[in-house]
Amino acid sequence: MLGLQIPNVDAQSLNELTVALTGVWPGLTPPLLLHDSPGTHSNTQLHIVAVDSAGACVGLKAANRSAHGTQRECIISEIASHFDMPLAPRQRLMAPIQNLPKIGGQDFVSNLWHEGAEALDKLDKVPGGPAIRQAVSADPEPLLVDYGEWLGFGLVFGINDRHNAGNWVCTAHGPRIGVIDTEDSMTAAAVHGDYRFPLQFFGLLQGVNGPAAAGALHNHQRSAVARGLRRFYKKWAGNHKNVMRRLNQSPACTAYRCNWMELGHKAFVHQALTGLA
Repeated sequence: MLGLQIPNVDAQSLNELTVALTGVWPGLTPPLLLHDSPGTHSNTQLHIVAVDSAGACVGLKAANRSAHGTQRECIISEIASHFDMPLAPRQRLMAPIQNLPKIGGQDFVSNLWHEGAEALDKLDKVPGGPAIRQAVSADPEPLLVDYGEWLGFGLVFGINDRHNAGNWVCTAHGPRIGVIDTEDSMTAAAVHGDYRFPLQFFGLLQGVNGPAAAGALHNHQRSAVARGLRRFYKKWAGNHKNVMRRLNQSPACTAYRCNWMELGHKAFVHQALTGLA
């Protein structure tokens, strides 16, 4: 879903942007058109979208709602990609380009959108929305495993503002779920209760927290979330030292630590699940 096309874009600025974005993602096919952000989130006034001739979309945002937000978004993207997280944000920190609409003259984040992915707040407004809802309804377990991974990741890296429907994306294929807009991270502990939101959105929270179905040995939906948590924890445990070294390299997050980082495997999974009740 896109906002209106932005008219009369400065030609030199658009050329500089094209060179910068195709340098990062050579698969983009110029010419690029710029559109307003389709969202209603807090950064809408500093967010535009570049669209190539094949329809690929790159979000462009100055994430300065909080100090170092732009840098933190890119670090989260880097770690998520290294961990091979589901629908991991594909973001790069870009140097300022003068005279770009809304974000000219300041550092900004470029984010290559995943094909077929839609934010939860758009599902009732886009053609692909019903297919995503149908896929989740037909078989929610793949999405719940992905969700468990992101729950673990978000708790460890203090990703906040997760009660916002515009900060989660889904695809019908899988179905899968991922996170976007992560500038509010690595400054304070994650608000655990906010991570109930996507489960509530899809009507899955009661199933995750409830008893096993009649005749079942265990709660399959809760087990799927636990499987995702264990999958994340294995990645975290195997990369802990390298990740902490990376955090220490950036003034944006060098001081960040949280209790989730110190938990063993069983305590981590148990506390993460308990916090969803």
